[in-house]
Amino acid sequence: MKKDKVFQLNQTAVEKLAEEYGTPLLVLSLDQVKANYECLREYMPRVKVFYAIKANPHPEILRTMIDLGSSFDVASAGEIRALSEMGVSGDRFIYANPVKTGVGFKACRDCGVTRMTFDSASEIAKIQKELPGATVLLRLRIDNSSAHVDLNKKFGAGRENAVELMLKAKEAGLDMAGIAFHVGSQTILADPYLQALDIAREVFEEAKEAGLDLRILDIGGGFPIPTPSMKFNLPEMLKQISARLDEDFPGIDIWAEPGRYICGTAVNLITSVIGVTERGGQPWYFLDDGLYGTFSGVIFDQWDFKLISFKEGDERVAATFAGPSCDSLDIMFRGRMTVPLEVGDLLLVPSCGAYTSASATTFNGFSLAQFVVWENVKDASNDFTTFDVGRAYLYANEYDATVSFVGEINGESERCYLSRTDDVRLPGFHLIGNPFTHNIYKGAGAAIDNNNLVTGYYTLSNSGGWEANMSDDNPIAPCQGILVKTMTAGEIVINKTNKASSRRSDDMSILSFKVANKEYEDKTYVVFEDDYGLEKINHQNEDIPMIYVTVEDSDYAIAMINNDIKEIPLSFKAKTMGEYTISMNAENNKFYHIYLFDKMTGETINMLSDDYTFVATSNDNPERFIVKLYDVSSVNEIDVENSYVYVNNGNLIITNVTGKSLVEIYDVMGRKIICETINNESSINIENIRSGVYVVRTSDNMGIKTQKIVVE
Repeated sequence: MKKDKVFQLNQTAVEKLAEEYGTPLLVLSLDQVKANYECLREYMPRVKVFYAIKANPHPEILRTMIDLGSSFDVASAGEIRALSEMGVSGDRFIYANPVKTGVGFKACRDCGVTRMTFDSASEIAKIQKELPGATVLLRLRIDNSSAHVDLNKKFGAGRENAVELMLKAKEAGLDMAGIAFHVGSQTILADPYLQALDIAREVFEEAKEAGLDLRILDIGGGFPIPTPSMKFNLPEMLKQISARLDEDFPGIDIWAEPGRYICGTAVNLITSVIGVTERGGQPWYFLDDGLYGTFSGVIFDQWDFKLISFKEGDERVAATFAGPSCDSLDIMFRGRMTVPLEVGDLLLVPSCGAYTSASATTFNGFSLAQFVVWENVKDASNDFTTFDVGRAYLYANEYDATVSFVGEINGESERCYLSRTDDVRLPGFHLIGNPFTHNIYKGAGAAIDNNNLVTGYYTLSNSGGWEANMSDDNPIAPCQGILVKTMTAGEIVINKTNKASSRRSDDMSILSFKVANKEYEDKTYVVFEDDYGLEKINHQNEDIPMIYVTVEDSDYAIAMINNDIKEIPLSFKAKTMGEYTISMNAENNKFYHIYLFDKMTGETINMLSDDYTFVATSNDNPERFIVKLYDVSSVNEIDVENSYVYVNNGNLIITNVTGKSLVEIYDVMGRKIICETINNESSINIENIRSGVYVVRTSDNMGIKTQKIVVE
């Protein structure tokens, strides 16, 4: 799910889910939760997220946020213990309620929570007594009249008392670490944040003059979600805030406490009309969910929910919508324009994930709305059993399923003309497929005549990305599509054959580089042959990292490299902040050494023996790595007179090394045969090494030496 999209069910999904599970039904998209979190991390990379679970403590949301590495804003003993039972350690909490209870303090002690906010002298005394030495942040009062909900009416110390209160906290033996503020809910402009940051900067400066060394700034939540009446540019807003943080608070830990922003757009409600009447000349529609249920946000969050009907018709009426309870207070909307409705009609309520089910009750004996996870049930809302002639379909199924197709089996060769147009975004690219009921192969002279096709092709991975494939011998399954590129326009023939004939020479040297995180991976190939390269295509799934080779300002999934080139620019893009690993596989390797150089960290890794694990963010320079190649011609010829290593009676004698030294021996294929550590001049037994030419590499405090040897 793209980060700029909002989760909203279509009519087919609404009808099928209502039929399967009944109503009221809450449908939760965990992909949307992830997209919201990653969007915030992308545009504000310094921010450490503390999800405010009061917005929606659904276990699936919590588990997703835990897996994403989020920390948590908690306000009660119940929230602390719920997360603790899910395995969340106390160092991932901030007890952000400025007025804490005795049972809340006990939960902190039991679960290892030591970070919290305060805004008064009385709270300092409580914390000193209940959790001596706790890490504390002073909550500042920030006025913002434009906020949807002003969260400063109840909490927050005045600007004029800030330093005094912080000094008292320090005198009480508390770890006075920083300040916190909240500009209010649904803040759609950067200005309130920037004004709050101006105040925070002044407080930081005054605190420093008073002898306080603050290290944390918590900017709260308030990040908005889309509504029909509110327009805003969230990426630009976040960029402005991030730029000010970099300018005014370098070296300071930045925290945030988003709630609505994380979960608000991730839930849809499906509700049914259960009663219709007329009062005062206006139609009344009674729904099976109401003010005491999901619509509780009308009262507690002052939220104006959107109601979507899929009924057609131009007539509109002003209607009252009420809930199912027998309480007269249970009225959600008056004068809401809608098409005329009947008992049994379905309504969709999007963006109802925040402050809805979290504040719902079972008043009057009504059950809470059932929850289902969209990613677990969405297949049931799709119907791909029939197809229209002449229409193309791309179907991706996240889970195992049986799909039936109706039609005649194709038994003849297929011919198709592939054009070559250079004035489009992806010139020469075509999506073709296997029209047979058995595997076929792409090799020259085999199923697909590729004389006018570039070496290599793309397949669509399960994770949603176009993966380059170098092997002509890999089978193409029935109905599977592959993306190919034409060198010239012309006809190709797809034959009914199951035999492969590879276009590649058997001794072609190929390096493949793979980058992976916990969920996704990506590959790029380097081929040492003059031919056409295959461009890199951005993945449909934006969560997938990208690795590719950049040559002359062009990005390649398969790069054809001249044999004389000894440095290859390896580019990498992380879509999300995290830990990644680069590994390499060498086919017909002709190099003695292949090193990966990280320009950001300065590290050099021997890719013939080791993988490289590193941390990256979406803001890193993609031109981060260089692959350095060393073949036999780059290693000094054997010079017996000046040699520092030589062979004698089955032993390798090492001279001219000082102190502790690492000795590595490689064969002509670049494989490491021996790796030992010696002290000063020494010898290594090599009786079991076969006759041939080898490369010895020594590393000591004087540097690295490389020399060829001959073993008789």
